[in-house]
Amino acid sequence: MTMMTRTRMSEPPVQLDEDTQPDEDAQAFLEKNGIRFFCTHLDYAPPPWLEPGDNRHGSRFRITLRREEELRTRERPWRMIFDFWGSIAQRRAGEDVSAFEVLVELASDVTGETDPDEVYKECGPMLPSRATAIAGFTKRLQRFFTEEEINALLELDQ
Repeated sequence: MTMMTRTRMSEPPVQLDEDTQPDEDAQAFLEKNGIRFFCTHLDYAPPPWLEPGDNRHGSRFRITLRREEELRTRERPWRMIFDFWGSIAQRRAGEDVSAFEVLVELASDVTGETDPDEVYKECGPMLPSRATAIAGFTKRLQRFFTEEEINALLELDQ
């Protein structure tokens, strides 16, 4: 049976100290851009890019980014849903991924290549379907986020 827990991760941190700064930055990004972040623990299935039987991975989460209704436009998708794998340490501790962790990963992905051939050149040998999937995800990110939001994402990753 698949474990399903729904956690709303866009609530402000309860305790404020130096360790919460990244979470505060992520929360500020989400609030400023009218995006809600949802994280659902799905299972412990490995990412599709690992070899069968390779157990060096964290838990799988379904991430949903959803724009507030008043900020939705016809030019941009109003929600984006994708799978995300946490770290092995998080899996062992039973922890969810944070909005900051996801946004920082998206910051590195949003500036990637959108042509599968270029993905192959940049990332090295892989199945053509994998290069196509990576390029497609980058295109989805670039359609979802505005240029201003992409620049703010990149600032989170510094």
